[in-house]
Amino acid sequence: MRRALCACLFWTKATLALLLSMSGLGYMVWKIYVLHRDAVSNSPVLGPVAIDATRCLADATGLSRLEPSAGRLLVGFHLDWSKQTPKDIRTLAGFAPAVTNAFMRLDPSLSQPFDYDLLTWHVWQVSLVGGIFELTIEPMAIDTTSDAILDQLAQTLRDLNSKYGVPILLRYGHEMNGDWTVYGYKPAQYKSGFIKMAKLVRQYTNMTAMVWAPNLGVTYPFIDTGSVSTLPTAASDPTNFALLDTNGDGKITSLDDPYGPYYPGDEYVDWVGLSLYWYPDATTGYNAVPPSGYFTDMLHGSGTNALNSNPLLANDNGLHDFYGRFAHAKSKPFLLPETSAPYISSQTLSGSVTELAIKQTWWQQIFVAAKDMPLFKIAVFFEELKVDDQVRDWRMLANSTVRPAFLADQTLGGTAYAHAEDLKFTCAGAVTFSS
Repeated sequence: MRRALCACLFWTKATLALLLSMSGLGYMVWKIYVLHRDAVSNSPVLGPVAIDATRCLADATGLSRLEPSAGRLLVGFHLDWSKQTPKDIRTLAGFAPAVTNAFMRLDPSLSQPFDYDLLTWHVWQVSLVGGIFELTIEPMAIDTTSDAILDQLAQTLRDLNSKYGVPILLRYGHEMNGDWTVYGYKPAQYKSGFIKMAKLVRQYTNMTAMVWAPNLGVTYPFIDTGSVSTLPTAASDPTNFALLDTNGDGKITSLDDPYGPYYPGDEYVDWVGLSLYWYPDATTGYNAVPPSGYFTDMLHGSGTNALNSNPLLANDNGLHDFYGRFAHAKSKPFLLPETSAPYISSQTLSGSVTELAIKQTWWQQIFVAAKDMPLFKIAVFFEELKVDDQVRDWRMLANSTVRPAFLADQTLGGTAYAHAEDLKFTCAGAVTFSS
C-alpha cells in the first residue's frame, strides 16, 4: 500500500514537473515570438540618408522640395497621437499614410523651446511605415525667437532627415490670418519669422520643405468673442494696419485681401496650403451633407457656396481664389494640410442623412477637384474626434461603415492616389513613385 502511494506521489510530481517545464518552455517560445514580432513591427521602412552639400543639391527639374510629379494625390492623415500611430492607420486602412501630421509648439520662454524627444519619436514612428512627416509648428514668438533657437531647430530637422530618412513638410506658423493664433493679424512679424526659419532650414537640408498655409479666407477677418489676437488699428499698430487694409478704405473687412499680406515670398515658400473643412453648425443645420461644389467654391472663393457664406465676395476680382493666386499663378504645389467633414454625434441625424453620406460627399468632392487641379498633390484628413461646442467626429477610418467606402473609392481611382508604399525619396528633396 505504501509502495503504491509512493509511486503515485512520484508520478504526480514527475507529471507536474513535466507540465511546469513545458509551460515554461511554451512561455519562452511565446516571448521569443513577441520579441520577433515587435522587432519586425519596429523595423523601419525608411533608413538613414547621408546629407551633404555636394550630393544633396535641390532638385533641378523645376519641382519644389518634396514635390512629386503631377497626376497622383498623396493621401495622408492627421492623428490623435495619444491614441494612434501611423502603424495603426496602416492596420486599419491596409496602407500607410503618404503624409502624417502632428502639431508642436516652439516657445523660446521655456528652457526647452521645442520638445526634442517628442519630435524624434514622431519622426521615428513615421519611419516605421514610410511616407512624409508634416510638422505643424506653432511659434509662440513669431518674430522674437532668437536665431540660435531657430538654428537649433533647423539642424534638428536636418539630423532627423538624415538619421531616419524621413522627409518633413514644415508648416510653420499655420493659419496666421486667423484670430485664434498668437501670431494672427501680424503680417510684418509673421513674414519676418517665416523667412528666418526658411533661410536656416535651407542651409542644412533639402529634405525639409517650407509650407505656407493660411486658413480659408472666405469669411475673413473672423472676428470672434474668444479671439486670441485682435485686429490692429491705425493707432495701435500702424504698420500691420497698413498691410492689412489692402483696399485703403481705412478699415479691415472682407473686402480686404485675406492671404496676400501674409505671403513671405516665392523664394521662401516651397508648398502652399489651406485649412479647408466642411463645418456645419446651427445655421447650415447640424449633420448636413456638404452642398454640391462646396469644396471647389471655397478654394476659389467664388461660386454659389462662397457667396452664400459671404455675399461681399461677388465683385472681389479673384481676391479670394487661393488656388488660382498661390498655386497656379506661382507654380507652387498645393496641399490640404488638414481637412474633413464631421459627424456631430451630439446632434441627431435627420431624414436620410448618415455619417457615411456626410463624409463620403466631402472626400469625393476633394478627389474630383484634384483631378482638375494638377498642382493639388496632397490631402491630409483630420483623423480625430474633438469636443468643442459639439462632439464632432472628423475621422474617416474609425467607423466600420465609413472606412470601407473611403478605401473603396481610392481603390476605384487606381493609381490616382498614392500612399507611403508608393513613394521614394532622395536627400535632394526629390519625391518619386515606386509603383
